[in-house]
Amino acid sequence: MDSAWLADNYLPRFYKDSGTYLSPVSFVDDKGNSQTLEKFKGKILYLDMWSTSCRPCIARFPYQEQLFKRVKALNLDSSIVFVNINVEDTRTKWRKALKKYHPVGINLYSSDTSVYIKWNVDALPCYILLDTAGKVLGKEIVGPDDANIDWILYSATKGVHPVAAYWRSRRQDDLRLQHHSSAAFTDEEYAQWWKNFSPVLSEYLKWRKEHSGF
Repeated sequence: MDSAWLADNYLPRFYKDSGTYLSPVSFVDDKGNSQTLEKFKGKILYLDMWSTSCRPCIARFPYQEQLFKRVKALNLDSSIVFVNINVEDTRTKWRKALKKYHPVGINLYSSDTSVYIKWNVDALPCYILLDTAGKVLGKEIVGPDDANIDWILYSATKGVHPVAAYWRSRRQDDLRLQHHSSAAFTDEEYAQWWKNFSPVLSEYLKWRKEHSGF
């Protein structure tokens, strides 16, 4: 993608509400217990707001499962929590969808659609990244099927904003592609991350090829 187009059109949305707190909302989890996001302070939260009427939401659940496997393989699952939030369906419909699609992570529900207004959410799916203090690191960030999400999540554990993370990886990947080798990396941290990530990525690419019909 062209750098100017990225800077003007793709990345600005990641800044939406950065540094703010989401308004408190009470949810019910899939066991019927009351929950709030406050419970998960100290963790990076990757929120997935979805509904059964949102076809792209449903289509990304298999990719979400694969992303979680990669996060776990890199031993980041103790730092990053996946939270799936449904505020549109009936509770019965939501429970049936959980059994059918098996979204990975913490599953929360609320019948209060004013959450969209409170959280400034315009459309679904909406992916929101919260830091360990519960502040918005990025809103409307990329979904689990995007090539940049792994590095963005890793960077979030270091307190790095998704846009800064994106440009950092873009510079290193340009070098790798230009020289046809990861030995061209100039960023030591990125080089180490890539070394750990490459075997996991290979497994994912095999899976993606086998499931290209999604």
